[in-house]
Amino acid sequence: MVFRLDCQRMRRWTITGERRLELHEAATPRPAAGEVLVGIELTAVSAGSELHAYRSGPTGFMDDPGYLAAGRVLETGAGVTTLRRGDRVFAAAPHGDAAIVPAHRVVPVPDEAPFDDAVLCYLASLGLYCLHAGEYAAGENVAVVGLGVVGLCAALVATACGARVHAVDADDDRLRFAAGLGLSTWDGRDPELSAGVLRASPEGIDLVVETSGSWRGLDTAARMCRRGSRISVLGVYRDLPDAQTGAALHRQLLSYPAKFHYDGIRIVGCANHPWRDAHDTGDGWSVQRALRYLLERVARRRLALAPVVTDRIAPGDLPELYARLDDGDRSVVGVLIDWTAG
Repeated sequence: MVFRLDCQRMRRWTITGERRLELHEAATPRPAAGEVLVGIELTAVSAGSELHAYRSGPTGFMDDPGYLAAGRVLETGAGVTTLRRGDRVFAAAPHGDAAIVPAHRVVPVPDEAPFDDAVLCYLASLGLYCLHAGEYAAGENVAVVGLGVVGLCAALVATACGARVHAVDADDDRLRFAAGLGLSTWDGRDPELSAGVLRASPEGIDLVVETSGSWRGLDTAARMCRRGSRISVLGVYRDLPDAQTGAALHRQLLSYPAKFHYDGIRIVGCANHPWRDAHDTGDGWSVQRALRYLLERVARRRLALAPVVTDRIAPGDLPELYARLDDGDRSVVGVLIDWTAG
């Protein structure tokens, strides 16, 4: 494949109503000072956030869906000295074949790192941040609850960081897929889940990474905790829990003798916004730092993320994909959109 280093017109998907989107075409703008124009080869789908935006319609949350892109620099604006035309990069850009991006928010991709892996590194950085915020130490036992694309990337990153990983979900298709990646899998519906995990890891679970966005997932995380465990909560709970799950959470965490109080369970909220700058965290942590680390791991073949991809589609197939997700198709995990396919 030969990638063109010119782009007179650009295409981009835009949400125009509830469950409606259009592929718009416009003249490609020139980058201003401090910006770069990126020609995009691949974008990846972040199913949870994008499906929420698709269902909600234009709200300002994500009217141009997507934020995971890999491609090459086509043009640099005035004052940009760290990037040059033709450089391979990751950028937080929506689904389209070109984008203007602030230069300091673009991360170079090593030549040895395939774009299929690089475009997923931001999702993997979420799991890495959960380890960081949850004070993970090498060799600890980590449970990942929720085996969508974010959870699977988190499990692969935790494995690469030396953890003994237990991958948990309540869906048979997701469990089979995770097992095919070599992960140790557990059914979150099993009332004996905690006992089974304890037999496999007698020290107990040190850190739970909760990615499901489901209150039942948080209840599962609480059930797996021992005294002193930590829970890094990445999933976003968009609705109130049902009465049964709410009661279970209260029983697990807050009723006497409460795990939260008496067992010292620590719960930390995690977010790793793609546009956060390094100084925002106060401890030197940044998305750019995480991406550089993960891309280096990929380049050195210490981490492979492309195996989480179940679907590779052409740009025009995005509405059909969203419809599948909206209908609850659990066979979809990682999705790449190939913008070189026309």
